[in-house]
Amino acid sequence: NYEDIASKVENINEKLTQCVDQAKLFNKREELFDRPTTTNYQPLFGLVKEFAPFSDLWLTTRDWFVNHEKWLHDPWEELDGDFLEREVENETRKVNRVLRIFRDRGPEMEPILEIAAKVKKEIEEFRPYVPLACALRREGM
Repeated sequence: NYEDIASKVENINEKLTQCVDQAKLFNKREELFDRPTTTNYQPLFGLVKEFAPFSDLWLTTRDWFVNHEKWLHDPWEELDGDFLEREVENETRKVNRVLRIFRDRGPEMEPILEIAAKVKKEIEEFRPYVPLACALRREGM
């Protein structure tokens, strides 16, 4: 279930952020003690970079399904056209970037590519309705 995975991804992101912050703090402390070299935390920074596309995919997937559900079923008066337009564009951009990254990583990413392609397809099917919804929600309409 995408909600569970997104929750786990958020947890991992928090832990990675804490680790990066600690690594930077440790390096600063090492510099204070005039150590000739500081500890190399490049593997940690590489891990953060490597995990980013997975994080983007699952958080974007969750955001898409949550927002899409609201846009379709919440009262019309509560629809924020600017937010709708901005989110659809952001989610489209993120999914396209994730697809590009995973395609470059090779055939072992095929299951992930299928998920990203499914999300992209749903966003693309919804996109034609965005301008109309935004226009109808503008002041004075």
